[in-house]
Amino acid sequence: MIVHRLRGLLPTPLKRMLSSLGVGRFTRRFDPLRDPSHVWRLPDGTRFRAPREADWQYVTGDYEPHIREAIVASLPRGCTAVDAGAHIGYLSLVMAQTAGRVLAIEPDPENAQILRDNVALNDWAHIDVIEAAIGDKDGTAFLARGRSSFEGRLAAVGAPVRTVTLASIAPDALFVKIDVEGADDRAIAGMGSLLGQATVLVELHDTSGRRALQLLSAAGYLSRWISDRHVLASPER
Repeated sequence: MIVHRLRGLLPTPLKRMLSSLGVGRFTRRFDPLRDPSHVWRLPDGTRFRAPREADWQYVTGDYEPHIREAIVASLPRGCTAVDAGAHIGYLSLVMAQTAGRVLAIEPDPENAQILRDNVALNDWAHIDVIEAAIGDKDGTAFLARGRSSFEGRLAAVGAPVRTVTLASIAPDALFVKIDVEGADDRAIAGMGSLLGQATVLVELHDTSGRRALQLLSAAGYLSRWISDRHVLASPER
């Protein structure tokens, strides 16, 4: 736990000196954050790799506890759940402890590969990784990478990616988490018959977030804020 909080035990000058002496393995032994192959044991018991500096936030503290708590409280046991914008799988693994099936959807190829590795580490056959972006229609689009691996978004130019709708890949889902960096409204517009069926946890982004809330309201959802950017929306039964 000390390593989790301090992001490594060795000061940077000492790490550099050891590296120059060719003893990088020694450095990694005492600083697993610097070892991309290190497997962490999360507080809930799942095994997890966080190989890049941007990923360290998952293992150095309590990552987005309000989101994790909302998932645990709202996800029906044994249901199909969707993690749209799964990144490297932290919340997919949280969902998998309750859901009967998890669809972890991630468009960035590098993220998707680490996501697959994290699923394999836990030997959970009920998590399916889908390398695609969520949109309002099935087809193709362009993914622009941001400054970090968390900031990829659909754009006019970028790397070509497959797009899928929530209705087409998970028509029986009862819980959907959406974090798609500005395509919030398109993701909800593509829910089809899932609107009114699935509970939705969505991170909102400016104009697309306002449009997403309007779509949920029009479909009869009751929404409550669980942070300054996250809304948990439940269909009015």
